[in-house]
Amino acid sequence: MAPRGNRLRRHARNNDAVDSGTETTESISRPSTKYVDRWTSSGKSLLSQEHNITCSHRLPNGRLLPETVTVYQQHVFQDTRESKRELEESYLAAMNMLAMAAEFKDENTGDHILRIGRYSAFLAGKYGLSEHNVHTLLNAAPMHDVGKIGIPDQILNKPARLTAEEFAVIKTHTRIGARILGGSRSIILQEASTIALRHHENWDGSGYPDGLQGEAIPLPGRIVKLVDVFDALTTDRPYKNAYPVETALGIIRKGIGTEFDPDLVELFLAHLPEILAIKADMLHDEALVDQPYVPSERDSG
Repeated sequence: MAPRGNRLRRHARNNDAVDSGTETTESISRPSTKYVDRWTSSGKSLLSQEHNITCSHRLPNGRLLPETVTVYQQHVFQDTRESKRELEESYLAAMNMLAMAAEFKDENTGDHILRIGRYSAFLAGKYGLSEHNVHTLLNAAPMHDVGKIGIPDQILNKPARLTAEEFAVIKTHTRIGARILGGSRSIILQEASTIALRHHENWDGSGYPDGLQGEAIPLPGRIVKLVDVFDALTTDRPYKNAYPVETALGIIRKGIGTEFDPDLVELFLAHLPEILAIKADMLHDEALVDQPYVPSERDSG
């Protein structure tokens, strides 16, 4: 295993590569004649009405002064960016509603997906990811189980141990989720698709759907894997009561190097008070009371 310092530096370079793709606004100082012609013909009345362009803003040949066109271009560019942002926010809202619908199939309140977002973003920040990538993960992580929308309820909520055939059906939710979220140009939805596909891969290669191992598993998938297990263990599920935090941590410690990235578990445990503060902030008071540890039939049968 590579030293954590080297892994952080390598991941930081990857972050820079992602960040470099962020759109930037450039100053437009010399608009092309083609656009000036278009705006002074078909768009003349619109410009005059909305931007109070008078004859004093025009050249003798009737064309707009370059400075006037530059202002208009910048205005249109800003409007386009705002429209694009609003469209992406609407699309993300729709995807989150779908993710919440999947959680209700699993008889959860929907708060699970919000906690996963906060846990994941917190851990990513402590790992050293950029603010941009932390924000992306905050919004992408809640969609990790959207593929459950395609799993029959009688399997998803079965309290007893799953048969091999039923578990094979459960495992398809990773690919279903990746297909639902894939194909978008949105960075957030691209990451959500990756997380949906990879959050059940194990550090030692024993996970699914593809048996990836170690750092071949994308970091967002490894982060969501850890916090998803913690949240599942410490909250009520259709097939089990919430486990005490210490019991859950014992299960996670046993999974170091097999299920979980050792560096991430170390980081998680080092910041456990903050993790528990997030948990307390997002759960009702009655859910914070540890119940006696009773292994579920599904876990132990």
